[in-house]
Amino acid sequence: MPGISPPVVNGGICAQLFAQKQDDGTWRFFDDDGYEPPTWKEICGRSSMPGKQNGDAGRGPGLSGFFTKARVHNGGAFYMEVPQMERVQSR
Repeated sequence: MPGISPPVVNGGICAQLFAQKQDDGTWRFFDDDGYEPPTWKEICGRSSMPGKQNGDAGRGPGLSGFFTKARVHNGGAFYMEVPQMERVQSR
């Protein structure tokens, strides 16, 4: 199908990033220096982030509401595109 990436079988094929809170309260992604720099041809990205931010993201109507509305079951596969995150800045 056009526009659908091949399945991700291993996180090592993803661009490796980390999330960091900025002075203005927003969060930004940066290249993770513990891995090879991204080529920006990767089919996915993954990021480390503080536990509280990760936990807060799954609470409330936001992400959990998405899973319910999309009828995603435990272990079910899905693809999520986040257009606002397409431009990742290096530090």
